[in-house]
Amino acid sequence: MAYARALADLKGMCRVRGLFSDGKRQGEDVHYLPLAEAVSRYQIAPEKLSQWVEAGKVRVKKLRGVTLVVEKEVKREAVMSQARENYLDLEGRPIRVMDAARKYGILHRTLSCWASRGYIRILEKGPNRLVLNEADVARARDIARQLGMRKGQGVITGPVYATG
Repeated sequence: MAYARALADLKGMCRVRGLFSDGKRQGEDVHYLPLAEAVSRYQIAPEKLSQWVEAGKVRVKKLRGVTLVVEKEVKREAVMSQARENYLDLEGRPIRVMDAARKYGILHRTLSCWASRGYIRILEKGPNRLVLNEADVARARDIARQLGMRKGQGVITGPVYATG
């Protein structure tokens, strides 16, 4: 009963501009899910979701005793976590930026930007030469597709490889 009441309150309040905004994006539509629903919908371990919350990767709110998480952020972290486990056969394989752009359909400027921010590992760098880890490029492409990358949206926000 408390869950249904909290959900009804949340649905009514989501229509208010910026009510749950973190101040970064005015008027952003933010959809919240109860913890248990987020865990089952995105097939993640509750401990993993707790780690993301503690690390500040997923925002959380309490409403009438129900803990809610931002669905978009849970989806992003779940997709990135899954992608990090893929393409192990390409790990450490060098690929030049221009070749990667052609092969994976991502602008070379975008790849260069991701590499300079540390999202994709650079294997070799020189004048007019940038060689990337092909596994990272493939992971980044998958993440961008699954999260609906569009120009200027910044769906890749951290390393696409395991950091530790």
